[in-house]
Amino acid sequence: MPSGATWESGSTLIEVTFDQPLEDGALDAGNWTFAPPGPAVINGASVAGGVVQLQLSAAPLSVSTVSFAPPPFDVVAAGSGLSAAAFSGFPVVTT
Repeated sequence: MPSGATWESGSTLIEVTFDQPLEDGALDAGNWTFAPPGPAVINGASVAGGVVQLQLSAAPLSVSTVSFAPPPFDVVAAGSGLSAAAFSGFPVVTT
């Protein structure tokens, strides 16, 4: 499960931290959404340094929540190989 999510105001990157280290690699961007919806969309997703990085097509006016709706179950814990479960409406902290 996620343990935190941040978005820097005016940026095109949302970062989601999980409660376990993750395997680095590309993710299916279609599994991810954020609110409030707007003209910006998630056009890239990956795990780098154990943190999920969601790349947005443009800087949104705000980001309040993030959701993950697999399959594919591509967010995988390093070591155990367990896949992260779906979640919705996880709060995002704006910095």
